[in-house]
Amino acid sequence: MLTLIARQEIEYLAPVPYQRHPLDVQMWFGSLGGSSLEVCYEVCSPTQTAGADGQRVYARSTAIVVKVDAVSGRPMRLSEIERAAWEPYLGDPIVYAHRR
Repeated sequence: MLTLIARQEIEYLAPVPYQRHPLDVQMWFGSLGGSSLEVCYEVCSPTQTAGADGQRVYARSTAIVVKVDAVSGRPMRLSEIERAAWEPYLGDPIVYAHRR
């Protein structure tokens, strides 16, 4: 079995300032398809440096990952076990402000 990235989109919202603290990356699933997952990410300021307004989001991204049979190259359906494991991490998909 392989996992392949079928599509990826990223929206840069603000430059990341130089700092010694690592950034936080929030990750969740926007949707679970027949053989694909929509993986959503937000790159944020570290929680320990968040001000009164909370964390700042520097970028957000979506990747469509497809489960593929390594021999045939054909998509493989997500199993019920996979769905049960990943459903607790489902959230709203990212809505991009500047999509064309």
